[in-house]
Amino acid sequence: VRPLGYMLIYENVDRPGVLAGVGGVLAGAGINIAAMALGRRGKGEQALTAIDLDDEVPQEVLDHVNRVDGVQNARLIRV
Repeated sequence: VRPLGYMLIYENVDRPGVLAGVGGVLAGAGINIAAMALGRRGKGEQALTAIDLDDEVPQEVLDHVNRVDGVQNARLIRV
């Protein structure tokens, strides 16, 4: 991940479907993912995801990301 432009960063539970849920929210809002990275402490444990985006995320979309099962503390930063 290159820290440039808009970045969506969130903590999540390491389990199948969380990233797909976030990706679906972004796709539904017409927001393209430019790059991403994720890491976890261990299988099934807490993880951190950082996604470079082509566009800013409106607050209502960020709120929707925070409602994805397994996501916590989603926030948008501009670098």
